[in-house]
Amino acid sequence: MPDDFEEETGYDDTLERQQYEEDNSFVQDFISLQLALENPIYDKVNPHFNHPFASLESVIKATIKVANKFNFAIVQELINDDEKGIGCSTHIMHRNGETILFGPFFVKPVNASPHGAGSAATYAKRYSLMAIFGVGGETDDDGNGASPVPSNNFDQLEELQ
Repeated sequence: MPDDFEEETGYDDTLERQQYEEDNSFVQDFISLQLALENPIYDKVNPHFNHPFASLESVIKATIKVANKFNFAIVQELINDDEKGIGCSTHIMHRNGETILFGPFFVKPVNASPHGAGSAATYAKRYSLMAIFGVGGETDDDGNGASPVPSNNFDQLEELQ
């Protein structure tokens, strides 16, 4: 991207990459890694919605443990921002020295307690890994969980008549 692109558009390119042009083993190993990946096991159930999901431990087993076998090391860094919440940046490092930095991905804690911060950190780490590695950690509800429930318009119609 041109140097002035971010200034002109407000776009923040959060992907940083240090690349070694003469060595394409990063890409070759990442393709092999992606072919070996499987979705994490849904080992937990959200008690509020009775919704199965993959815990952070399950996501780590499905991503980081597999990445290590293909010459990648993964480091996740937590960031606290008073306005944005708890963030997670993920560093992918390859044996050839090439690194990629993703993020940060921010989550606002539900409350200001240590438990709220810990939950937000776990959520940010889990979702960062799933996005980077292209794995799913919960059942896809086609956005229904994030959509408002439609009201019964028949009652309103009767009031108008």
